[in-house]
Amino acid sequence: MIVIAAIGFMVACDDHDTLPAYTTTTIFNASSVMTHDKDTITGSSDVINISASGGIADTSRKYAISASLKATDTVSGYLIGAEYIKSISVSFDTVGYYKTQLYRWTSTMSLPLTSIPAKTRIKTTALFSYGLNLSSQTGNQTGTDNKAVYAK
Repeated sequence: MIVIAAIGFMVACDDHDTLPAYTTTTIFNASSVMTHDKDTITGSSDVINISASGGIADTSRKYAISASLKATDTVSGYLIGAEYIKSISVSFDTVGYYKTQLYRWTSTMSLPLTSIPAKTRIKTTALFSYGLNLSSQTGNQTGTDNKAVYAK
């Protein structure tokens, strides 16, 4: 009697390779601090001079840095001024380049305002974008600026 023994082989995948965590390459950012000149707003129409900075990998100006600016009354939420700038004027330098591998960009913009009552406290915000319209390369929203503004 011939006994045929069947031997089953079980093949299992025992691969323990783990992919590294996905890291995105930062090519553009806006700083977490945005400032404007203190007490420069009068009760009639005036402007806020906003200064902002950030980092960028490409200084060729192939794509523009855009800004959406907004100023609101902190009590009522009333919109005092808003502006979209398709391409802001910037200057580049290498401050902090060794830490971030990004060139620093700086810009000063003017946001026109409507008439506001005396001693109105305003909140200014800005969103900066880099690239073509509707691009996914959008910068982070900057810090808000909540300085008390007194009409002269």
